[in-house]
Amino acid sequence: MVRYLGGLEPKYANVVELQQYATFDEGCVLAHMVEQQMKPRPLKKPPSQDQPFNKGAPFLSPHL
Repeated sequence: MVRYLGGLEPKYANVVELQQYATFDEGCVLAHMVEQQMKPRPLKKPPSQDQPFNKGAPFLSPHL
């Protein structure tokens, strides 16, 4: 397990080292979960300007 942790990026290995696991397989699964949770997620694309934000609602004039 020491060799495996040595091959991980330090930011993941440091988190895994602080957790409890009994077998090598548990340690690998834990490392994978840590890596997935710490990965940056892509930002959602904002709605395009061509389509209204709420296309199901009728347009309400602010002057009414």
